[in-house]
Amino acid sequence: MNVLLMGLGFFPQNTHFKLLLKNRNIKNIYVYDERPVLLSKFTKKNKVQPIKILELDSIKGKIDFAIIAVERTRTYKYSKFIMSHGINLLSEKPMALSLVQAKKLYKLSKLKKVTYEIGYQKNHDLNFLKIKKNLNNLIKKYGELTHIKLELYGGDFKMKKKTNIRTKEILEPYNFQFPKFLNNNLKINYIIFLNRYLHSLSLFFDLFDIKNFKNISSIKAINFNLYNSLINFLFQKISVVFDFGNHQSFGWHDKLILFFKKAKIELIFKSPMSFKKSEVKIYSDGNLIKNYLFKSENKPLNCFEEQLKQFIHKLKYKKKGNSYLSMKIHEFSDLIWKKII
Repeated sequence: MNVLLMGLGFFPQNTHFKLLLKNRNIKNIYVYDERPVLLSKFTKKNKVQPIKILELDSIKGKIDFAIIAVERTRTYKYSKFIMSHGINLLSEKPMALSLVQAKKLYKLSKLKKVTYEIGYQKNHDLNFLKIKKNLNNLIKKYGELTHIKLELYGGDFKMKKKTNIRTKEILEPYNFQFPKFLNNNLKINYIIFLNRYLHSLSLFFDLFDIKNFKNISSIKAINFNLYNSLINFLFQKISVVFDFGNHQSFGWHDKLILFFKKAKIELIFKSPMSFKKSEVKIYSDGNLIKNYLFKSENKPLNCFEEQLKQFIHKLKYKKKGNSYLSMKIHEFSDLIWKKII
C-alpha cells in the first residue's frame, strides 16, 4: 500500500512515520507539510517523496490512504480535501472543531464511499480492550461501577534524544465558525475541550459499547469548569459519574480510573513516545492487590501501531471507519455544553 502522511510535527515524525516504516503492508510513503523548509529537510534526511497539494490529482490513484496529523485548526480543511479526491483517510483527533464541520466530513465520506477513521489511539490499547471485554466480570467481582475518571497529565514532555527536525517556520491557526450557543468568553475553552476531552468521551462510549446516545436519559453537570469537570450520565438504568480531570504536571502518562464498590482499577497509558504497553493496577481498601487478568508484557507497543493495523484491515475488507461514532461524540459534547452554560 501507498500512504500519504500530512503533517510533520513532533508526533508525526516520531510515531506515525516510524510506525509506517515498520508496517509490512506499506510500500511507499509520501509526505506533505505546509512548511517548505521542514518538508525539504525531512524528505532529504529520510529519502521519501514529498507531495505538493496541486499534484494530488495526478497521483490520487496511486495512494491507498492518507494520514492527517496537522495542527488541529487545519484538520477539517485537509480532511475535506483528501476525501473529495476519493482517498481513504485516517485522521488524528479531533475530527473537526465544530459539530457542523464533523457532519459535513461524515456526509462527504459517505458520498465518496471512502473509509474514514478518527485516531482515538487509547481505544486501541490492549489493556483497555481487555477491561472492556471483561467489564461484566469485573462488576460481578468488585461490585457496581459508580465513577469513571480520566486524568490528563498535560505537562511538558522531554525526550532523552531529540530526533525530530525543526525549523523556525510558523503556522498561523485557521479561523472557523463557533457554535451559535457559545459566547466569546468560552470559545477558547471550547477548543481546548474538543482537543483534549473528546478522547475521554470516546473511551466512555467505547467502554460501554454505546453506538448512539439515545439510551442516555439525562446529563447532569455536578461540577464543570475546564480543569475539573464532573458529569453524571444516566443510561441503561445505570448512573455513572464521569470526571474530566486535568493535571498540569510533568509527564504524559494519562490514567483511566474505574471506581467499583469494592475496588479501584487504574489503567495507566504510557507516553506515545515510549513505545511501551500500558500498566494496570488494582486497589482494594487502599492496598495494591495482585491481578492475574492484566499480566504485564515486556513487548513494546504503541497504540497507533495497533490502530494502523486495524485501519489497514478495514481497508482490505472494505469495512467502515468510526467516523459516524466520532460525529455523534461531537454531538454529545455540544449537548454537554448546552446543559452547563
